[in-house]
Amino acid sequence: KEQEEGRFREDLYYRLSTFPIEIPPLRERKDDIPLLIDHFLGICSRKMNRSLGGISKEAIEALQNFRWPGNVRELQNLLERLVITKTGQYIEKEDLPREILDPASWAEGEEIAEQLPYKQAKAVFEKRYFKALLKAHDYNVTSSALFAGLSRRHLQEKLREFKIRVSDQKNDEDED
Repeated sequence: KEQEEGRFREDLYYRLSTFPIEIPPLRERKDDIPLLIDHFLGICSRKMNRSLGGISKEAIEALQNFRWPGNVRELQNLLERLVITKTGQYIEKEDLPREILDPASWAEGEEIAEQLPYKQAKAVFEKRYFKALLKAHDYNVTSSALFAGLSRRHLQEKLREFKIRVSDQKNDEDED
C-alpha cells in the first residue's frame, strides 16, 4: 500500500519481497524477552538521560508470561513508560501494570471474546464489575455508585438487572 501511494520506493519493495522474513509473535519467543528488555531499557535510559539499576528476575518472569497482543512495540512502550515513571533505581514486579501481573484475567478476557458475542461478553464483564465494585466499597451502594460515577438509582437498577443482592454478596464474603 505504501509503495502504491508513492511513499515507499518500488525498486526497494521488489528487492525486499524476494526473500520474505517471517518472525513469530513475541508471545512465541519468550526467551527473547530478557534480551529485548535490556535493549529497550538501554535505549530509553539514554534517551531520557536516566540511569536505572535494572529489572528484577520476578518482573522479567511476569513479562515473559504475558501474551503481548501489541507485540514488541507494546513491550517497548511499557519499558519506556517505566523508565519515565519509576522513582527508584530498580524495576520490580510490583511496578508492572495489573494486566501483566495477572495474565489469567487477561487470558480469561480473550477466552470470553472468543466464545461470546459482544452483548453477552459485556454482560459478563458488567456483572463481575459490579460485584467487585461492591466488595471494594464494603457493600455500600451509595459509596460504590459515587465511585463508579453512577447515580445510586442507576446502580440499583444494574444490580437488579444482574440479580446481584448486596446481602447475598456480603454473606458469601463472610463465609470465606
